[in-house]
This record gives sequence, C-alpha cells and structure tokens, in this order.
Amino acid sequence: MRAKITVAAALVAVGGLWLAAPANASIDGPCKGSAVVTPDGGGATVAIDPASSDGPYTVPLAGTAAYDGSISGVPAGKQSYSGEVVLELPPGLPDVPVADWSGTSDQTAKKGDYHYDVPSFVPKGIELPVAARHTQGGVHCSAHVTVQFDGSVLNVWTVGAGILAAATGFGFFATAVSPLLRLRTS
Repeated sequence: MRAKITVAAALVAVGGLWLAAPANASIDGPCKGSAVVTPDGGGATVAIDPASSDGPYTVPLAGTAAYDGSISGVPAGKQSYSGEVVLELPPGLPDVPVADWSGTSDQTAKKGDYHYDVPSFVPKGIELPVAARHTQGGVHCSAHVTVQFDGSVLNVWTVGAGILAAATGFGFFATAVSPLLRLRTS
C-alpha cells in the first residue's frame, strides 16, 4: 500500500528512513534531517527543518517531500535497522501508518523523494502530531513534529455531523419500530 500522508513534509529521513520533529521540535538521539515539500501540481514549497524551526508546519494534502537525513554513532559495517512513522489522529479515528522500514545497511545518511496523498478521513485545518522512530546498530532516535494539512476544519464537523445524524436517525427509527416488533412476537 502506498504511503498516504504528508508527514513526509514533517519527517526527517534517518539512514534512508523518516524521522519527525514537532511544534517544540523534539528529536531525541543523534539524528539530523530536513525536508522540502512541493504540492502536487506545483505551488509554494514548505521547508521543514526542526533544527531551525519548531512548527507547526502547514503542508499540502498531496505532494512530494525531498528529504535529507542522517544518524551518527552507528558502529562501522553493515548494521540492522528498523523504524516507522505514524500520523496520530484525534480520539475516535485510527492512527495512520505513514511508512515503516527494516533491513541491513552500512549507510547512515540518505537523500530522496517521497510522494504522499492524505486519506480523505484525515482532519484538515487542525494540528496533528507525527511520531517517528529509527534504530540502527543499537543507536536509537525518535522524533515528533506537528503538521496541519491544507483545508478547512469544517470537514471534521461535516463528517462528525453526518455520523451523528445517521446514529440519531437510527436511534429514532429503532425507537419507533421497537413497539411494533414487540407486538409481532406476542
């Protein structure tokens, strides 16, 4: 499945992997990274550099992140690595896995491009945390960043109102039909 979140915009690649850093940019461990996000179809880019800015970062719903990241202190030679990036959504919505990785490598830095497309259920216009972790050769890094996707917060209320209306409508229907069902079973 293609990774779908712009977290790439807020992510820091570490050893070819993504790490992030939040409003109050926190990176724990010997990692560095940055990304420049370009919206699909062109437009203004968003530069994400937790070392010089603490966010939140307003990112487009779909685009490509050009990332550059590294981890230091990893023993020489091929080392096992693993990690993940997760977009943390508000209560009631599932967290969204953005990327995960594992393997063996002697590289401790990587540059590349990462394309993303945000799923439609992800709230727009509100701040959302992104969490990332990377481990390589016994060296651990974790990071957090806060992103806000382009769009109106109204999509959250529209979806919520639709769910509430459906649930309420079902409740009214069940209440109205309930006496009829009891009559049939008597």
